[in-house]
Parts: sequence; structure tokens; C-alpha cells
Amino acid sequence: MSEVEHHSATQESSAPSAGERLRAAREELDLSSIDVAKRLRLKHYIVEALEQDNYDVLGGAAFVTGYLRSYAKLVGIDGELLVRDYRPAVIEQELLPNIDYRRQRSLGNWPMRLGTLVVVGGLAGLLAYWWVQQGADGVNVFVAAQADGPASVARVEEPLQTLPDPRDVQVAPDLPADIAPAPSTPLAEPETDPAPLPVSRRLLLRYSDDSWTEVRDATDKQLVYGLIKAGREIEVEGEAPFEVFLGYGPGVSLAFDGVSFEHQSYTRRDSYVARFVVDDAQSGEIAVTQQP
Repeated sequence: MSEVEHHSATQESSAPSAGERLRAAREELDLSSIDVAKRLRLKHYIVEALEQDNYDVLGGAAFVTGYLRSYAKLVGIDGELLVRDYRPAVIEQELLPNIDYRRQRSLGNWPMRLGTLVVVGGLAGLLAYWWVQQGADGVNVFVAAQADGPASVARVEEPLQTLPDPRDVQVAPDLPADIAPAPSTPLAEPETDPAPLPVSRRLLLRYSDDSWTEVRDATDKQLVYGLIKAGREIEVEGEAPFEVFLGYGPGVSLAFDGVSFEHQSYTRRDSYVARFVVDDAQSGEIAVTQQP
């Protein structure tokens, strides 16, 4: 390794982490970690975990990103630099375990598939054996009938059906011409109103920054779940109302059935987390309400 490369690697290894920079900035302002927790309206252990780079106890990447930005804004440093330093850890800790889990899940299904194939194969074998036996019985009967002689043919005599004497048949008297059988009137089936079909609505999400996103429709169907990267645009369809959770509310803009609406009033100022419900109001306009 050259002397320049060794110097660059030494600088990278000695660069302070996000938690160290937050703690140093706090100490320069002569603030305690308890003071920071009170001003940000956070629990004290969250502030300590941020300064120790212990992100596993903070509940996911969306929350950590919001906490880092809020803390950095309080102590006067650039929160986006902290978020960029934190994102490589998110990719390694969240995306790779999901891939391993799916692989383990697919590998764990092979005993069930093998058992199903064995059962189906056994049933097919029994059906083939029964079919062969039925065919064999028919052949044996045919050969036994031919063994009596080359020209003998087995015949089965059936008794002839005797026809009744025409004198014993009674004919119904003819009805007068003015009396005719009443025509049969089909019964009218009661009309029932068809059940109304659910109306599918559209929700469009545009991302100017990374944000954890969860969206459910009125049937509690999960439409979006995961960390969405900046620059993406996602449109989902479902039955309204939609329950929306955004880990970083300012980084997402929304439109309901093609009509944009503001959700900033439902975004917390301390963590930038947003929870709300989107539906139609009685007047036909978009109704956005706070999710409990």
C-alpha cells in the first residue's frame, strides 16, 4: 500500500461516527443528554442510543432517520450527512436478512412437496391396478364363452314384453269445445337488487427523499410496506379509506384519484413521522383525518 492510500484509509477509520458527532455538538452547547431528550420530546434512552450508534433498539430505519435529523437540527449540524452515513448500515442489516429468509423458506418446503408427490403417485398406481383388473376380468369371460366350441355363441334369452289388449285400454272422454284447459302461467320471480360492487380508488405517492411507508385499504389489505427510495413513484389501488404511515412525511407527496392534497399538518415536528387516513368527504372533496 502506498503512503497516500495508507493516509486515506487512516482518515476514514478515524472519522467520527454519527453518534460521536451528535454527542460532541451537544457538549459544545453545554447540554446534557436529558436536556436534549426534553427539548425533542423523546425518551432518554433514544438519545443515548443515537449517541452510541445503537440503532437496533429504535424501531426501524424510518424512525432512526427522523431522530437523526431532529437531533442534528437541535445542535446545529447537517442532518443529511448523518443520514447518508447511516444508510449503508440499513442496506446490510435489513435487505440481506430478507433475502436469506426467503431462501430458507423456499428450501424448507421441499419435504412437503416430496410427500405430496408420493401420495399422488400412490393414488395413480392404485387407479392403474384397478383398471388393469377390470380389463382382465372382461377378457377371461370372453375366452370362456369361446371355449365351448368354435361355432357356439352365448345367447341370453329375454322375455318378450306383452302389449296390453286394446279393449282393456280406457280412453278419457273428450272435453267440450267451450272448455279448454287453463294455460299455465309461470310464476314471476321476485326481483332483488344486486349488491353494490366496491369502488376501487387510486393513491399516488411521489418520493423526494427516502421514507418508510405503510398503506392499507378498507379491507385491511397491505398495499405498501417497506423503505422506499427517493425518486420513486408508486400508485396503488384499493377500497377507500386508506390508512397511511410515513416514516419521513416531508419527503413524500400524495394524490388521491389524481387530486393532490397536503398532509403536513399530520406530520410530527419532532420526528417527521406522519399518520393519517384518506377518504372522500360527504361534499365529494378529499377528507384527511388524523390516525389514532
